[in-house]
Formats: sequence, C-alpha cells, structure tokens
Amino acid sequence: MTIKDNGKEFHFERLSNGLLRTYDYACAWDVTFKKINGKWEGWHNGGYIGYKSLLNKLNLLQQQVDAEMALTKDLKEVI
Repeated sequence: MTIKDNGKEFHFERLSNGLLRTYDYACAWDVTFKKINGKWEGWHNGGYIGYKSLLNKLNLLQQQVDAEMALTKDLKEVI
C-alpha cells in the first residue's frame, strides 16, 4: 500500500508482529505504527508531529476498510 503525504510517497508493509512499517527516505529512518483499539497510533518515529497528517490518512483508510468489511459481513448474512 502506498500513501502520498506532503509531497512524499510512503510504501507500507505489515510486519508479522502487527506493526505497519514504512521508510522515510528524506529522514533516512524507519517509521512504524501500531494499531491500538482499532486505531493506528505512532510507534517508532511515527509519533513525531511531522507524521500527523500521514497518520490521519492512515486512520481514514482504516475506517474505510472497516466499513467495507462490515458491509461484506452484512451481505453474507443476507445471501
């Protein structure tokens, strides 16, 4: 998955421990996010203020995915 934010592209990967990882080439470091109570929060470097809008986009995307999954579940019950 790729998200564009502030003129940069962030390519995400889901790690086996549940964290979501990306790499910030401008800063040359890993940035990770952890899902807590259904919401992504900054973890390693992800809590910095510079990633606030990226984190907001990530959570909006998660809300869309959750809504689609709920709709799919509802449709399976009807069919």
